[in-house]
Amino acid sequence: MSLKRMVVWIFLAVMSTAGYALGADNATSLPEGGKSAPAGSPSYFEGTWSGTWENGSDITLEVGPRNNKGFFPVNYSYGAFTLPRSARSFPSGSLKAWGKEEGDKFIVEWWKDKAGNKGSLTLEKYEDNKAKARREPPVWEMSSTPSRVAILTRK
Repeated sequence: MSLKRMVVWIFLAVMSTAGYALGADNATSLPEGGKSAPAGSPSYFEGTWSGTWENGSDITLEVGPRNNKGFFPVNYSYGAFTLPRSARSFPSGSLKAWGKEEGDKFIVEWWKDKAGNKGSLTLEKYEDNKAKARREPPVWEMSSTPSRVAILTRK
């Protein structure tokens, strides 16, 4: 047998076993909680949510439809507020971010400081048409931010 024929036979033998093994690797399914919803599928958190932080500052979240990557566009707006300890005043404002759904929670991470600390907002299902919002500020902001929980109502 010539060397060329042997190389072809070895190549075919290797490729056929690789194809067989590849089919077996994909036979297992994802765990029940690991499945991601398809783009455009409805979410409990889609829509407009409004409420008030513990310090009296208004909050409004507008959550848009899920995109192909599983993320939701979010518009976050807040009312003016004053920090009680330092008496610093902050004007109202808004920002845009992307959120993701993880089980019964909706998480929005909107900034990361130079040290790598993230600020985030988490929504959890609370009651019919209500969600509990919890803001997690970065470490440097925790001592000066008393209002981190709010109950939001769907508009």
